[in-house]
Amino acid sequence: MKPVPGLKAKGFVPELSLMTHRQEWWHIKPLLRRENVVMFFAHDIDCPFCSRMLLALAEDYQDWRQLKAEVVGVAPHTQEELAVFAERNEIPYPLLSDVEGRGLELFDFAQLGPLTPPFVFAVDRYATLFFQDLSDADDPVAQAKDVFDEVEFLESQCPECGVYRQSSEPGTGGSSATG
Repeated sequence: MKPVPGLKAKGFVPELSLMTHRQEWWHIKPLLRRENVVMFFAHDIDCPFCSRMLLALAEDYQDWRQLKAEVVGVAPHTQEELAVFAERNEIPYPLLSDVEGRGLELFDFAQLGPLTPPFVFAVDRYATLFFQDLSDADDPVAQAKDVFDEVEFLESQCPECGVYRQSSEPGTGGSSATG
């Protein structure tokens, strides 16, 4: 996962607001500077890769919550279609209906070129926007794990200096790197 080119730390994060499969509005703004947010943009919930990625994110949802991260799926389906998918697959996080493509349009940054789902945007608690393209990925479970590891790393960084905090590093005799 890499920072979005041309965007600065604590830079622009689009104000995404879409209806969920639970028939309620979901807004990113109240989460900014409070939680990490992971947004998986699926091109179709019936696509084998996208549905397996949504399931992989759901399987580890409690781990995501322990990282102070909210996971959302964004798909070009109606709320009703997403509700059926969520119920059938026991998806614990919000699935956002983006039938009109508003969410996709908000996150279509010129610096990244034309975007075609599947991809992931993550916003850390300090409102830094990160991006990972999944269009050439073949294992959604491994991709979900990679995204989790990246968000875990982001969560562990010192907000003032970006230095990774760890209780002890191999070969340092228990000293720690802190910021």
